Amino acid sequence: MDPISAVGIAAASTQFAGQIITISVTVLEFYQKVKDAPEVVRQQLIHVDQLSGIARLIIQNKALQTAAINSVLRACLILISDIQKELQKLQVDPRDHTGVKLQKSLMAAFKEKKFGKMFEELEKQKATLVLCIQEVDS
Repeated sequence: MDPISAVGIAAASTQFAGQIITISVTVLEFYQKVKDAPEVVRQQLIHVDQLSGIARLIIQNKALQTAAINSVLRACLILISDIQKELQKLQVDPRDHTGVKLQKSLMAAFKEKKFGKMFEELEKQKATLVLCIQEVDS
């Protein structure tokens, strides 16, 4: 075998091995997301439930009843409701069959980016709400 062919074979083998490693890492990461999905969904539901409770407290506080706060709070509550609806569909019940649990976990893993964007928007709304409340307090 000539040296050029040997170098070509070695380069192709190295590239193939690199692709196998990349695929393996991707599969492993996805498996971990699926495995962790029920706990992540549970924690996210707790978080939005807490935010919903805080929103109710803000609504009950007469001093915080301004047009700006009400507008931002309404946007927050709509987003919280949307997130809760999506997460509740994916919440794993211990009584669910294994297939149902797997399906919910897979869907949660596939929707990870969607939830990330929703929570990112919620964080922006929360920051705006904090600014509105600080304006009232000052």
